Amino acid sequence: MLIKSILFDLDNTLYDYDKAHKIAIKAVYTELQKHMKLSYSDFLRLFKLSRTEIHRELAGTASAHNRILYFQRLIEKTHNTVEPSIILKLYDAYWNTLLNNMELRKGALDVLKYCKDNQIKTAIVSDLTTKIQLRKLEKLRISRYVDVLVTSEEAGSEKPHSIMFLLTLNKLGTTPQNSIMVGDNTIADIEGANFVGLTTVLIKRGSMARIAAANYQKPDFSIKNIKDLTKIIDEINLKRVTEEGYIKYECHFNKSRPIPKEKIKKINSYRQKLYDLRLIGAYPNKIGYGNISIKDKKKIIITGSTTGNYRRLDETHYGLVDKYDIHKNKLFCSGTIKASSESMTHAAIYECDKSIGAVIHIHNMKMWKKYLHKLPTTDKNTSYGTPELAFEIQRLYHDTEFKNIKIAVLGGHKEGIIAFGKDLEEGYRIILKYFNDIAH
Repeated sequence: MLIKSILFDLDNTLYDYDKAHKIAIKAVYTELQKHMKLSYSDFLRLFKLSRTEIHRELAGTASAHNRILYFQRLIEKTHNTVEPSIILKLYDAYWNTLLNNMELRKGALDVLKYCKDNQIKTAIVSDLTTKIQLRKLEKLRISRYVDVLVTSEEAGSEKPHSIMFLLTLNKLGTTPQNSIMVGDNTIADIEGANFVGLTTVLIKRGSMARIAAANYQKPDFSIKNIKDLTKIIDEINLKRVTEEGYIKYECHFNKSRPIPKEKIKKINSYRQKLYDLRLIGAYPNKIGYGNISIKDKKKIIITGSTTGNYRRLDETHYGLVDKYDIHKNKLFCSGTIKASSESMTHAAIYECDKSIGAVIHIHNMKMWKKYLHKLPTTDKNTSYGTPELAFEIQRLYHDTEFKNIKIAVLGGHKEGIIAFGKDLEEGYRIILKYFNDIAH
């Protein structure tokens, strides 16, 4: 199961909170000096005492992090009463200064862009009030790269309570098994995420990352720079691809001689055309997409699993589907490489009509968005590479215009489009027609 979402802590993970906080505290002191005389050391002592008291009294809630309560308590100690105008000025001085001095960690924007480019959903999971965190996202200019925000104010409890992570996953529509939590706090970020079952990554910066951790607080990975997160995602995905091979059915692979060159010459030329149009290929994280097949008597010649990373293919990159059973979810293939994970879907289309000679599965986000539900579309709850998708494809063929227009959108396989024809030329021509339409 590939990584589908990343949950990020915000403060001291995506940006340097400690640095901005120190500057903001000095701005608060400067404002306070306008109203009373107090040494900086006494101010810091009173601020820390006020913060500790609020944390203890409101532990586990978003209010425990509300700066206005810290400053209210501080002024109550210095003035023995409530001074609304001073409290509000201190509050504004703090947040206006902090927001103006926030800087993204080096590499943080690249990581967020990487997630966007690879269709990995992102979330901010933070212990604070929603309004302040929204202001931070806006000031850091990363809103376009964040899909979900969950704060302790919204969840009703703060990290490491499991509700923070479960609510986030629910909003993302992902699971612990295909998600990663990234943070700098072994207790709030790592302990809580470990309990829920997420893969955890600790950013080794700041005092909270250096706390000696119990087993349940130990991360799966530790990094000093957030830019290294992309390497971890790639490693996890490549390992899972190697172990699972994308294939969700029972695959019986007989490694044998490559398919004769003359048999793959034509299919290889069309695969090259599709690759050059970026309709078949691989994402930046090296996860391949798209495949192409032809009927070879009672067998199917199809691009091999994980071949999207290769610009040019030869006979060693094609597999031969010898036989299959959709109902029993079994497939038998041979050659030098396992047949594509979409082999069962291709087989389902060939079963619909003996005259079908070629099937092409491509990825293109613009096409997918434009034609979703405008062309015949598979049920969004039907995953790729499953018997359910094979049966769903056959349903489309018999119940919709798929039989006539020979192209459909894979509703549960983002970016996925599938087409067929009596031969490669017809299948390619259909793909090209709809591809060219989005360019005009």
